[in-house]
Amino acid sequence: MRTSEDANAHDRQLYGLLHVAEEDLRQASFFAAHILKKGWHFEPWEKRWTVYMQQAAFTTALATAYSRPFTESRGWPKFPMRLLGAFRPEQRNLHRRILKLRSLIYAHSDVGSRVIRPVSFEGYPTAIEALPPMRFTRDEITELQTMIKIAQNSIGARKRELIAVIAGEA
Repeated sequence: MRTSEDANAHDRQLYGLLHVAEEDLRQASFFAAHILKKGWHFEPWEKRWTVYMQQAAFTTALATAYSRPFTESRGWPKFPMRLLGAFRPEQRNLHRRILKLRSLIYAHSDVGSRVIRPVSFEGYPTAIEALPPMRFTRDEITELQTMIKIAQNSIGARKRELIAVIAGEA
């Protein structure tokens, strides 16, 4: 049976988790806005490599910052997914897609997400490799910005509820 002391500790932890989630989403919002401002929605072959690499860096930062609140952290409560209840079905699909891409491409190098053809070039073992493009469309990023606002509003409301419960302890 959970005591009121346990409940208060859980509420304090949840408040901390939500506070950090807000910062992660603020970062994701910044990265999304910068990608839109720069118009970085290119396939690797469409622009200079240096431009594509900047796009890849900001896209990686966007995917990882957005995903952090929803990735389980040992010793902390899970993000209350009911706070995303206002997401429309297509937004829930985009949410799941970004989390999957974060795990397969942006935060880890999943070999299965690449096509690798081993070759030897002048005796040097190398490969012809097809990488997944590190890009989101303008529409995806615009939708993601809307999702971030929904999540931020829900987090803010939940934090207001929690602070009323734990304020006497602070």
